[in-house]
Amino acid sequence: MHTKQNLIFALACSSAIVTGCVDSEDADELADLQIELEDDDALLAQLPADLDDLDVLDVLDEDADLEADLDHHGAFAPDQTGTDPEAFTASMSGFAWVQGSGTLGTGYNGTGGAVSTSKLGTGQYLVEFAGHVASGSNAQVTAYGNAATQCKLLTTPLGSSSYVRWYVLCYDAAGTLTDSPFNIVTENTSGGGEFGAYLFATGSSTYHSWNSSGGTNTVTNTSTGLYTVTMPGMPSSNAAVHVTATGANANRCKITSWGTGSVGVRCYNASGALANTSFSVSYRSIGLIRQKIGGHAWINNGTVPSIYAAARSTCWANPPFSVTPVGSDIDVTLPQSDWAPGHWSNVMPIVTAYGSNANHCKVTFWNVVGDTTTARVRCFNNAGVQVNASTTSFDFSLTHRHGPFC
Repeated sequence: MHTKQNLIFALACSSAIVTGCVDSEDADELADLQIELEDDDALLAQLPADLDDLDVLDVLDEDADLEADLDHHGAFAPDQTGTDPEAFTASMSGFAWVQGSGTLGTGYNGTGGAVSTSKLGTGQYLVEFAGHVASGSNAQVTAYGNAATQCKLLTTPLGSSSYVRWYVLCYDAAGTLTDSPFNIVTENTSGGGEFGAYLFATGSSTYHSWNSSGGTNTVTNTSTGLYTVTMPGMPSSNAAVHVTATGANANRCKITSWGTGSVGVRCYNASGALANTSFSVSYRSIGLIRQKIGGHAWINNGTVPSIYAAARSTCWANPPFSVTPVGSDIDVTLPQSDWAPGHWSNVMPIVTAYGSNANHCKVTFWNVVGDTTTARVRCFNNAGVQVNASTTSFDFSLTHRHGPFC
């Protein structure tokens, strides 16, 4: 039996994750996280007393073939690098679409390094980006597919100065670990420039925090499951705002409000009751990766308020988002978000539910036709029953692997 404090070391010492247990750089990062665990009872309480409840140490052999979902998109297209200057500049950013089997559906790594994925057990996954620095990294996760699943992060980033590892857990509506595809976007950002901020939080403690203004991000746990995140120095409330719960349980979080440099977060347990939960939150000016093509929009009951939407096209324009109901789903469309003929593997959508109830949302499909990207969003109530996405509010972001050039 593994103790809670030994969780991170047990993960890293899995023979499938690190040959010969932990290298010296990894050990420093793991030791820092163990201190975070020991110093914060709220985070520690999220980890199971007996790690037999998670199969993260039992790595399963998986079929290398993609699941049938891959056919929904079609065959891969070669990278459309062109003369994009971003393509030749290493950036500690990346994204991945991971299949329920743990197979990589598509991935991007700004450093040019590998994106590696594996399934560690039912509903338990590892995503690694080579060439990234773990300390100071952030990630946001969205479940993918038609079922009422939701996915989250197990911990803050793990790794070293040469790679970052994200452990992802996926649950069904009953709070049981279940296999599910998901989308993940990650970046390690420092300094100023394009405004933004992010952090990991447990109670009032923050980790891996960044603020482009140089201000200090803070979190206040105002009541059970309710948080106010303050990110001073943000010049605009027109921002991409997302949150992902962390911890070894089925808790999930959503955005309830935001203003200039302030974000409200609500977190729920599997029963739909407010619950104190650790989380990762990101507040970005355009999309989840700086200087890339893409954009964000707050979709409010089937409309797109222009004061809460912004985009960066392939040629630096600010094209408008649009939405189209499709049954109880809703399609979110952004033109000029790829170079024709375009390809779905160039872009990555992320969605976070918004509001004061326990509803949650996910991506069921996305595609690129010509230069236009369309992503379909589906929402559910706490019981796993689909609700009308056109009468549900959520935050949507789209990120491209390249920056603009024309």
